[in-house]
Amino acid sequence: MTDSWEDDLWTDATRTAFLEAGEAAIAALRSHLAVVAATASSSEEPAIDASAEDVRLAFLAMSDAEFNYSSTLAPFSLLELDDDDAQDIETDHDKVSIMFRRDFRLTSESALIEAGKEAFAKVSPDEAPDAADEDISDLGRAIYQIVHVGGVDALSDVAGIEPVVGIMLALGRNELLTEEDVDELLDDPAELFAGEGEIIYSQSEVWA
Repeated sequence: MTDSWEDDLWTDATRTAFLEAGEAAIAALRSHLAVVAATASSSEEPAIDASAEDVRLAFLAMSDAEFNYSSTLAPFSLLELDDDDAQDIETDHDKVSIMFRRDFRLTSESALIEAGKEAFAKVSPDEAPDAADEDISDLGRAIYQIVHVGGVDALSDVAGIEPVVGIMLALGRNELLTEEDVDELLDDPAELFAGEGEIIYSQSEVWA
């Protein structure tokens, strides 16, 4: 390992470790399938439970290896919860709001505008060549067109901005916004993310 964990990102060593952990997780899952398929009565449940724990640990190891290689989170984060953690996230709410925030470093305004124009051309290939110049008048329109074509994830792979950090929150709620609420709140969008709620899950990604 090097002095900083960031120095190990995208290296051959951490890539190899990730792939090996992934293969081990797949092997553990296949073994579990065989164990379950071979059982014939409830008396064999302890063997199933032990095999399931092996699978859980193997996929957690893969998740750790993925983070070490790319600083991204594998889709197995909830596997880390033990019984106490599971009790902590129980909620009486019957509705859920999912909220995202991603922060980017703006490296080139002109490059981002150009990326927006390229996205516009994909959506409207029959428009006149100067239509993109008229439509993409600012960064907001550029970001809109990029997201329109490839979703929010597309912003992580365009010129002009670099992803820095992302956060996701799942909030348990008893009331959801209505269409009328949204219309009223658009004048102050920050209020869309306000209100009572219980954080029942959170996840973060750090790129740089």
